[in-house]
Amino acid sequence: MAVERRIGVIMTFPAGYVHGVVRGISAAIPSHPTWTVRLAGGFEDWTDRMLAWKPHGVIANVGSAIIAKPLRALGVPVVSFSGGLHEPVFPTVHVDDVRVGAMAAEHLLNLKLEHFAFW
Repeated sequence: MAVERRIGVIMTFPAGYVHGVVRGISAAIPSHPTWTVRLAGGFEDWTDRMLAWKPHGVIANVGSAIIAKPLRALGVPVVSFSGGLHEPVFPTVHVDDVRVGAMAAEHLLNLKLEHFAFW
């Protein structure tokens, strides 16, 4: 019999970025039928509930030491999807911002645009 795994997901980023992460996690869930996933929003929202739930692992945007400290106290594997810490304390999955910028610029230059800006 398969063992249930409780996976906590903690997100405090702006909605657009978070929706993409949630879509990716949602796509992975069917191939892991023993996972129970709980989503928590802002930092204040998740701390007590996540500690009481006792997850087996956490996926979170660990963008500060304030968030990292209670996650470390859980004593379970944590994967971050934030590039906010200069020295990441957990394994981190993140977009290569420099490469994305280079690809965007290359595309616009290929369209013969000489002047463009990034916002």
